[in-house]
Amino acid sequence: MTKNILEAAANTIEDRDKKHGDSEAVHTQIATLWSAILGRRISAKQVMIMMIIVKLVRLMKGNNGTSEHTEDIAGYAQLLENLEEDKNIST
Repeated sequence: MTKNILEAAANTIEDRDKKHGDSEAVHTQIATLWSAILGRRISAKQVMIMMIIVKLVRLMKGNNGTSEHTEDIAGYAQLLENLEEDKNIST
């Protein structure tokens, strides 16, 4: 049975958090590095949005019969929602 794309995305987020650390912290680190390279401030939210764009382009170029890119898009969308929820809780 094929996993639901949202379940697959949730599993990917969990696995990557275990492997690489907290998603928000990782994307904040990426934002810091991108900011230094680009010479302008980039937020963790912007990193997540840009990663969705990367995955959309890859999907448009052909997904070779895999659901990796669509699962990743769903995962980044979930991370964006989590980021907004965390922001609303802390205000």
